[in-house]
Amino acid sequence: MKNNNFSITTHKLAQICNVSQGTVDRALNNRKGISTETKEKILSAARKYGYLDTDKNKFHIIGIVIFDLYNEYFSELVMCLERECQKIGYSLVVMFTDKSFEKEQKCLKQLYCMGADGIILCPVGEGTEYVNYLYSLKIPIATIGNKLDGISYVGIDNFRAMYDACIFLAQTHKKIIYYSPALKASGNNYAQIERKKGFEKAADEKSLDYIIVKDKNELQKLLLDEKDSAVLCSTDYYAIEVLMNYPNTEVMGFDNINIMKLFGRKLNSVDANSVEVTKTALHNVINDIRKDCYVDYKIVKNQ
Repeated sequence: MKNNNFSITTHKLAQICNVSQGTVDRALNNRKGISTETKEKILSAARKYGYLDTDKNKFHIIGIVIFDLYNEYFSELVMCLERECQKIGYSLVVMFTDKSFEKEQKCLKQLYCMGADGIILCPVGEGTEYVNYLYSLKIPIATIGNKLDGISYVGIDNFRAMYDACIFLAQTHKKIIYYSPALKASGNNYAQIERKKGFEKAADEKSLDYIIVKDKNELQKLLLDEKDSAVLCSTDYYAIEVLMNYPNTEVMGFDNINIMKLFGRKLNSVDANSVEVTKTALHNVINDIRKDCYVDYKIVKNQ
C-alpha cells in the first residue's frame, strides 16, 4: 500500500532497495548504467512510498507514433505496450499520423514538448535530413515497421519472412498473385518494399508463374481468369479483403492477426511477433540502445 508520507528521499529509497543513491538517481531520471531489473525495482519502491507523486516535473512518458489502428497488428502493439509501460511506471501516449509526414512531425513535436522519455515510431518520413532532425530532439527513438538508417530498428526481417512465405505457398501452387496495395504509398515504405523483394527472390528461385498486383480491380480480373492461382498478401488486412470477396481462393497473409477467428476462417500467415517487438522496442528507448534488433518470426499453418 502506498505510503502517503511524501518526505521520502532518494537516500531512503537507496536504503530500501539496497543500492547506491547514484543508482536511484539513474533509475528516476532514465539514465544509462543500470539494469532493467534494478530500475524496475527502484521505480516500484518509489511508487509504493510516494516519491514519484512529489516529482511534479517528470511524468515518465513513452510515446508511440503509428499510422492508425485499422491493421490489427498495430492494435496489438499498442495494447501490449500499454501493459509493459504500466509495469515500469510509465504512461503511454498514442498518436496517429494517417501516413502523413506533416502529421508525423506534429506528433513528434508534441511529444517533445510533453517531455517524453522515449518514442516508438513507425515512420513515414525518410532520408538523412529527417534522421538528423530526429537526433536533434535528443529523445531515445526506436522505429518499428519501417526503418531509418542510423535510428534503432526493432522488428522481423521482412525480406526473409516473405521469402519463406512464398516458399511455403510454392509447395502447393505454381501460380501466385502477390497482392499489396500498400506499394502505391508514398514516403517511407521500407517494410512493404522488403516483403516484395523477398517474394520476388523466392518466386524466381522456384520458377513460379507470378504477378504483382497493387489494385483490387486488377486483382478481380486476374482471379476471374486465373482460378487456380493462390494469392499471397503483404498483410492480413489485405488477405481478409480477398477472402471476403473470393472465399474459394487460396489466400496467405502476413502478421497473423486474430480477427479471422471471428469469421470462422483459418488463414496461413507469418507471425510477426508483435509482443517481442513491443518489449524490445520499449527496452531500447528506456535504455537508449541505438542498435537494430531483429526478432524471430514464424510461418503459421492454419489449414
